Amino acid sequence: MKLPVNHVGITVSDVERSTAFYTSFGGEVMHGGRFGDVGTARALGLSTLDLETRFIRFDGLVLELLQYRAPESRAYSSDNCDVGAAHVAFTVENLPELYDTLRTQGVEFYSEPNPIDSGDYAGGYMVYARDPDGVSVEFLQPGPGHEGAPDAESA
Repeated sequence: MKLPVNHVGITVSDVERSTAFYTSFGGEVMHGGRFGDVGTARALGLSTLDLETRFIRFDGLVLELLQYRAPESRAYSSDNCDVGAAHVAFTVENLPELYDTLRTQGVEFYSEPNPIDSGDYAGGYMVYARDPDGVSVEFLQPGPGHEGAPDAESA
């Protein structure tokens, strides 16, 4: 069975703040809504629900941000190695420049950009940061000639 991916969702504590964060990387708000009906609550495995959502379109992906006003949510606390931990990855053309820009804006990174020495993106750079709720976000500059690299079309 082959099923197309419709969207990927991330639960956030402040949908407005997270929308500003993710759209700063080129995403465009598609739509959103507020939900509190019994059917949606049941589908989510909850007894009550007050949920606000926002859908953001990137080139080939739709990201859904979900803010649960009820029931009360807990802060995210997974490490990248924990089962169930997820991240969004953005392809960038100049990772060192983006890293410097985002650091001055207060984005928290796990490290400085790291060279990729082997594998599919060898010759490039990668770094992980935290979104406003601590969810991992990867920034990837593929090596020359690799799919997604700035010069891949001319290779």
